[in-house]
Amino acid sequence: MTTNLLLKMRIFLLLFLGSIGFISAQTETIYIDFGYGSTSSASPWNNITNNTPGTVTSLINTSTVETGIGLKVTDGFEGINGTGTTSPNGSLGYPSNATSDSFFGSTSDTASLLLSNLVVGKSYTIDFFGSRVGVADNRETAFEVVAETTQTVSVDTAENTSNVATLTFKPKADGTAVINVAKGPNNTNSSGFFYLGAIELEYATEAPTFSNNALLVDFGINTNTSAANWNNLTDPLATGSLSNLVNNGGTTTNISLAVTDAFNYINEFGTTKAGQSLGIPATATADSFFGNTTEFEGKTETSGAIAYSNFDPDTDLTLTIYASRVNYEDTDNREAQYTIEGLTTETVYLDAENNTNNFVTTTVKPKADGTLTITVSKGPNNNNPNGFFYLGAMVVEYDSTPSITVSNPNGGEFWQQGKITKITWDSSNIFANVDLEYSTDNGANWNAIASITNNTTNTYNWTVPSAVSENCLVRATTNSVNDISDAVFEISDDETICNIVVLGSSTAEGIGASSTDKAWVNLYADAIYQNNTKLNVINLGKGGYTTYHVLPTGSSIPSGVTATVDTERNITKALSHDPIAIIVNLPSNDTAEGYAVADQLSNYSTIYNQAASNSVPMWIATSQPRNFSAPADIQKQIDVKDGILSAYGTKTINFWTNIAETDGTILASLNSGDGVHLNDAGHALLFDKVLATDIDDLECEDDTTLDVAELDVTDTSFQTYPNPVKDNLNIRFTTLDNGTFTLQLYDVLGRNILSTSAKFSKGDNVFTYSLSELTPQILVGKIVFKKANGEVSQKQLKLIIE
Repeated sequence: MTTNLLLKMRIFLLLFLGSIGFISAQTETIYIDFGYGSTSSASPWNNITNNTPGTVTSLINTSTVETGIGLKVTDGFEGINGTGTTSPNGSLGYPSNATSDSFFGSTSDTASLLLSNLVVGKSYTIDFFGSRVGVADNRETAFEVVAETTQTVSVDTAENTSNVATLTFKPKADGTAVINVAKGPNNTNSSGFFYLGAIELEYATEAPTFSNNALLVDFGINTNTSAANWNNLTDPLATGSLSNLVNNGGTTTNISLAVTDAFNYINEFGTTKAGQSLGIPATATADSFFGNTTEFEGKTETSGAIAYSNFDPDTDLTLTIYASRVNYEDTDNREAQYTIEGLTTETVYLDAENNTNNFVTTTVKPKADGTLTITVSKGPNNNNPNGFFYLGAMVVEYDSTPSITVSNPNGGEFWQQGKITKITWDSSNIFANVDLEYSTDNGANWNAIASITNNTTNTYNWTVPSAVSENCLVRATTNSVNDISDAVFEISDDETICNIVVLGSSTAEGIGASSTDKAWVNLYADAIYQNNTKLNVINLGKGGYTTYHVLPTGSSIPSGVTATVDTERNITKALSHDPIAIIVNLPSNDTAEGYAVADQLSNYSTIYNQAASNSVPMWIATSQPRNFSAPADIQKQIDVKDGILSAYGTKTINFWTNIAETDGTILASLNSGDGVHLNDAGHALLFDKVLATDIDDLECEDDTTLDVAELDVTDTSFQTYPNPVKDNLNIRFTTLDNGTFTLQLYDVLGRNILSTSAKFSKGDNVFTYSLSELTPQILVGKIVFKKANGEVSQKQLKLIIE
């Protein structure tokens, strides 16, 4: 039992703590008078005049605002007593109409009340008062509150004018609390009379405050839309969508929302008086989308779903979900299950039945593609005959700090004037235009490129200007934040084009990938071009091709082989493009056609030697796994793979490891579905493997000025001797200018044997290189001269090593 003095102290402490900042919430109070209707207390008191089980009453607070908290007599009292005090202590603050009458019971009886729609997790303080004057015995009344825990307090109601019984509780998980009223243990009355005259319920109200970046969404009818800055989705069918949602600060975002699984229709019987300051307007709480598991109005919709798109994948999203269906005559459970699918999957539950105070909250990151899906369905506790479930309002909070980072160009790129390149950037929480600029003097001055709407690809196609410089930067600015390339890149007037040619079959052509831009050759071509616009990939790959299709023009084809050399897609054609390198990708068609392992490896050797004899390095991709039904064919693929790895060493690209299962078939996660080709993830893996070879780092010079004939003896005479070479190679030449030269020698497999550079001076020059450790073989290569005046010339070499 607590006295009125303790009550005063509690109120004082609340006020004091609030004044120094520990409690920022306001206190909301509900007063309830139990007794005769003829002595009802004036508003804002709630008057309960029926002592028998009955209808839920929606309680108002001291501001006469409906709180949504329900009170129902579930186990009736014996009757109503009218002999309580008419002179309550003034400090109690109760009117005599509330203290003068009460519900009562006796020894053989208990009575019960049910509080509903309490906020789960919130603390409530409840005071019980009862009074019976003109008696001398003890009429102690016990009040048991069954909530998150069970507690009992009591007060002697005999001649009571000021005392209350007080306790603090948190509701059950369903937002309810049961109040059992009975005779107290010290009650000496012969009949065991007990009394309930008044209840005072107090709790803190914390109004949610939504940040400016929060997305507020009202799901309902278009005649009851919420004001700015709420987004109103009024179509519950699969056609419903909203683009460019506005945030709570009034800024238009690039985030979109769509119904991806239709609901049945719209419910208009939600609460219009949401309690405890939810921060959600009545226009949003009064209506909602609904679904049902049993046919209603000719439709059954066992689930409904919405999906957001264009979120930053690295941002935490906090979702607050609310729904209400008011029907105080009905006490069934209309719990909904909300399954939120982002980077992880979270599930929360909310009962909309007579809900005014409760909402559910969870935090999740969106998927890697920036999407978030919320599926609504019947909850496990839902016992409504139709299985109704609801979605009324939603608030999505996320980090609003804008950021932008230039990812390309980011230092070291070589871009030629007039070429179209991609400026790319990473960004988050960007709702304004992105202003792009470039500098040719390491950031001292800036020139405008474009002001563009931020897009999901974060890409701008830029025609490189005629501003030759080795000190270029790009800057991206938006929302008062900017980023600059980490290091300088070069804009050049060099018009050189250096080709890399791909020979192959359907995988090289791009089959298996969902689109051509996700095929490995195109991924590779784009990547190396964005780094150096000199580089150009020519793809001669064609579905169904084998090693026979790409043999040199004029090659004889053995009997029994149906393939013919394609002179437009073979090694000869590839060499006609004057490439700096050739890549071969022939995964499995030879084995599928029944060609022997030895024949495949022989064909690879032929095309490899053809490239080497033209001083063009070649990289050969191994065979790839394929879901052959015959184990012998899978073994053939393995043997071809091993043969290529053994023969070509560093000039091999391993297209087997991390792609094949242990049984030689394609990893399920990389299979496009036909057991032959790779999907997008597989093509991406091939791209990574090719990029790792650093083929794009090969010397790429303008060969249009090279003189491959014998150099003019009046300027540069040239000799290599002896040839054949036994121990040392001597290079002698006479020139009229200073400069540098580069010597490169390769064996017939394209392996680099010697690569060296040296400076030469005007006049006679002799350079000697030891080749004594080499076995007898043929070497090919070239020597390129670069004179101080800028002239470039070269000489092709063919040496015999004894």
